[in-house]
Amino acid sequence: MEKYILLLLFIVLIGGVSASYIYGDIYIKEGGEVVFSVNSDKEINLEGLSFNDNRITGETNELVTLENGIWYFLLDLTYYDDIVVDLHLSSNVERINFIEGIGHFIGFDKKIISFIDQDAEFQIFMAYEKSYEKNNTIFYVIGIIGIFVLIVLFIGKLKKRKEKKFQDIFPFINDKEKAILELLMKKSMRQKEVGKKLNIPKASYSRYLVNLEKKKLILREGEGKNKILKLK
Repeated sequence: MEKYILLLLFIVLIGGVSASYIYGDIYIKEGGEVVFSVNSDKEINLEGLSFNDNRITGETNELVTLENGIWYFLLDLTYYDDIVVDLHLSSNVERINFIEGIGHFIGFDKKIISFIDQDAEFQIFMAYEKSYEKNNTIFYVIGIIGIFVLIVLFIGKLKKRKEKKFQDIFPFINDKEKAILELLMKKSMRQKEVGKKLNIPKASYSRYLVNLEKKKLILREGEGKNKILKLK
């Protein structure tokens, strides 16, 4: 609303419609894309913009660059009799380092810079910084690595605790039962596969498994030939 009131004042001051003009809104998006929604009697030759019925619309990537964490916006247009344009910054802009060019005033709380001038070339050079991922990406990576390390340490601690538990009971079990437990410490396996790897006779193998179950050292899951052995 303010820009239209100001535009009306310009028209009143100059006594009619000016020979050349530009008014409307320009938006700088978070990624540096610039969106135009302005009225003008002159075309702007930038890739991505279209000019129809004295209206310039579209999005261009040619106006914003990023260097060492600082964003630079450079708009260098032609001469206009009247300029009334609101430049809308993205919500995560934290600080404006400098603005050079035509007359303006800043409404930083609304992230809007209003450019108002007469008989001037529409030129803006601005540098700004954002509050976002300047270092947040590093924090995310460090956090993920930290969580991964904690998980690995936790799993390692559980594994050592389980190994110690079985080492403590090794004196109380026979060699075949010990061999079964040592094999299952590496991974859970099919009951048939364990017996085959250890070459234990079928009758005695069943007895060893029953003894280990009674001592609450192993679990058998599944049915028939597909039973899986795992440490408890």
